[in-house]
Amino acid sequence: MKTNWSKYKKVWQTLSPEAKKDFKQLAKETNGNYWEDNTGDDYSVNITYRKQLEPTIGFDVSLKLIDSGDADDGEYGIHGNWLFDIVEFGGRIISSYAPNNYTNDVWVDYDDIKDFESRLKYILGGIGEIYRKIEETKAKLKIFHQKELARL
Repeated sequence: MKTNWSKYKKVWQTLSPEAKKDFKQLAKETNGNYWEDNTGDDYSVNITYRKQLEPTIGFDVSLKLIDSGDADDGEYGIHGNWLFDIVEFGGRIISSYAPNNYTNDVWVDYDDIKDFESRLKYILGGIGEIYRKIEETKAKLKIFHQKELARL
């Protein structure tokens, strides 16, 4: 039986504009490269930070709409959740958050747009903390802004 992804896509189309707006602004404020991915299993908004002189050093910040089929129960197109990640190039997880993870309430039925919206607002409500974590990670990985490189 072929999976019907229409409800997944509806959640993304309804709620992602707010995430896109916030992530674009965050990328601008932190000198990151904003991009979207709607081609794979999970739709996402992303920001990439890469050290200018060493392009193998960097990290990605992403907000994804994940489906439980891949992540947990093998039931595709029925329910999902948001996943926020900061992952260093090479795969080391710096920060990760999925609302209600490791509880019975981790998965939301795609028909419950209000619950998806509530969870997204909770994540985006912490944008100041996300900003701080990005700057902290850049400092740890010694990723410099263009202005700082000009002074070297």
